[in-house]
Amino acid sequence: MNKTILYIATSLDGYVSGQGDDISWLNRYADIDYGYNEFYATVGSIIMGRKTFDIISKNFSWPYNVPTIVLTSKPIEKIPENAQIFISKTPQEAHTLAAQKSQNLSIWITGGAKTAQSFLDLGLVDEIVLSLAPVLLGSGTRLFENKKHTDLKLFTTKTFERDLVQLVYRK
Repeated sequence: MNKTILYIATSLDGYVSGQGDDISWLNRYADIDYGYNEFYATVGSIIMGRKTFDIISKNFSWPYNVPTIVLTSKPIEKIPENAQIFISKTPQEAHTLAAQKSQNLSIWITGGAKTAQSFLDLGLVDEIVLSLAPVLLGSGTRLFENKKHTDLKLFTTKTFERDLVQLVYRK
């Protein structure tokens, strides 16, 4: 059975991006692994929202070598080279497709906040790996706009270089 993991970074005040979708506050952490390679080795497919897809595909070489399901109602005009992109209109459909593509590995929900919240609201997240950066953004896009009461259990905590703390929660 596939485990669905929300693996994401936030500011200490709960934002995944600042004003205007600014993610430059994460640049401070770009040169340290923070357990990412170990995590990514367990991933069989990725689910992301359209905005996250656009940001990644327009600003970086495509970084993923596993099937990626993009939640969108609009066609994608340009697929990045070497990317395995699939389109889904609903979280349920995306989750089913990701499970088929994952080959019993984990499903990674990478963002953004709206996508993460929709999976949480539907009870489709088994684990949350939350990397907290010691920065207060004050405004932007909040990760959790909680619409549904969800009890979680703290599984592990890790402290990394540059004061980043990673919390792992399970249902």
